[in-house]
Amino acid sequence: MTGQWRATRVLLCGWVLWGGVAAVEKSTSDVGKPDWSIVTAFDDIADYLAIPRVLDLQMSPDGRRLVATIAQLDDKRSKYVSALWEIDPDGAHAARRLTWSAKGESAPRWLPDGSLLFLSARGDDDGDPAAVWQLPAG
Repeated sequence: MTGQWRATRVLLCGWVLWGGVAAVEKSTSDVGKPDWSIVTAFDDIADYLAIPRVLDLQMSPDGRRLVATIAQLDDKRSKYVSALWEIDPDGAHAARRLTWSAKGESAPRWLPDGSLLFLSARGDDDGDPAAVWQLPAG
């Protein structure tokens, strides 16, 4: 097939990877024919950089809680700041943000009692070292 484009589609959670481009199927009234619209953050570097990044996932010892470290661009769009989010592994509840510091948090680890340890630098100076913090169980 010289000179022709051969497209393959793989369905992943409602998204379709089609020839290396992400597309979303939109419902239409046109007799069952899907309308494939190209949706990608890879066309613009600013949009690509604004995509939140998952840095770490930690499941609690009892398997009922999942904490993710998510990095997002700050308001000035000059650096990434990470925060801890709790995600319901069953999907019954929306994710909720656990931490809000200006410098960010990282390296969450569960204790056997269900408390959560993490690192966070909480000061005005950029040279302030990170310290271990604890969120109690519950």
